[in-house]
Amino acid sequence: MNNTTGTPELATVVALQSYVQTQRKNETIFLWLQVTGGQILLPVLLLTIVFSRNVHRNLVFVNFCCSWFLSSIVYSLLLYRGRSDPDSLSLTPSKQLCLAQASLVNGVQPLTACTTLGIVIQLLSSLYSVKKGTVADSSKGRRLLTLVLLIFPYFVFLVFTIVSAVLGSPEALTSLGTPRPNTNLAVPGVFYCTILLNSSSFSGAKSLASSPVLLSFQLLILSLCLEAFIVVFILKNLKTLRKKLPTAWTQVLIRIVVLSVHRFVLIYLLYNSPLVKSASSSPNELYESFVNTMYVGNFSDFMQATAPIVVFLVFASEKDVLNAWCFWRRKSNSTPTVSKESFVEAEASGTP
Repeated sequence: MNNTTGTPELATVVALQSYVQTQRKNETIFLWLQVTGGQILLPVLLLTIVFSRNVHRNLVFVNFCCSWFLSSIVYSLLLYRGRSDPDSLSLTPSKQLCLAQASLVNGVQPLTACTTLGIVIQLLSSLYSVKKGTVADSSKGRRLLTLVLLIFPYFVFLVFTIVSAVLGSPEALTSLGTPRPNTNLAVPGVFYCTILLNSSSFSGAKSLASSPVLLSFQLLILSLCLEAFIVVFILKNLKTLRKKLPTAWTQVLIRIVVLSVHRFVLIYLLYNSPLVKSASSSPNELYESFVNTMYVGNFSDFMQATAPIVVFLVFASEKDVLNAWCFWRRKSNSTPTVSKESFVEAEASGTP
């Protein structure tokens, strides 16, 4: 009698231990990706830009790197305090912390999308200025464009974060473990908290759950369209740009393609995520889908976690950055130089 009742209990314990081991491994990978890319490598790149006399980048690019640094911290908040422990998955973190992180996640998603769009706009503006021969021109229009590209992303970040914190609910579940009705639930996921819609009175497309994702999706699509336009612009003005720019500056195009491919995958994952499709799903279906998959690492989460590393690898591999790090290979009588790529990236800030 005891054996028959003990068997399912033992199976439950074994299954839980398996979940815990998988969760811990996934947490380690996710946190390692976030910290390595966003909190170690990107700060190294930023410090290189600030302190090296041979590396010049405009403020829009610096802002872009800072946004991914902030994003990595936000996505790591729950893991910093211990997402799980050796005995359980700890799926009930502090309610206020969960709401705070969910609100910040809602803010950093459109923030990084805005700053990514910003460097694309900046690159197009730079190439256009090179073609027109107005690189040295510091007009009010160009300064205003730079100011807008610096401020607007953080305005969007604050709006989404504050609205999510005010309208979101820290009480995700009732005492019976059922979703609270007609609320924007702050729910702990595999690696971080997020807000899910649990209201039949609001359209899913306009909810706190899906609005940041949909806006990010639209901004990334716009960014890809502008990048395609940049490719056409470069091909049409290749001779002129070759004459007015230093050497193989076309490597910038390769870097754009690399980022575009990575973001295209992210866009595809966003488009197929439950949050984006919530407009055609009932609140209960969305919640159940989220809960049923929250014990398994989501590929889209890992893709998102690799974004800071991809940003670092793409932009830290530029010649002037590598030369700044390989100081032992520098000739004593060498003069400061600006790479062809950084020339385009730095000109709008007025850097020589």
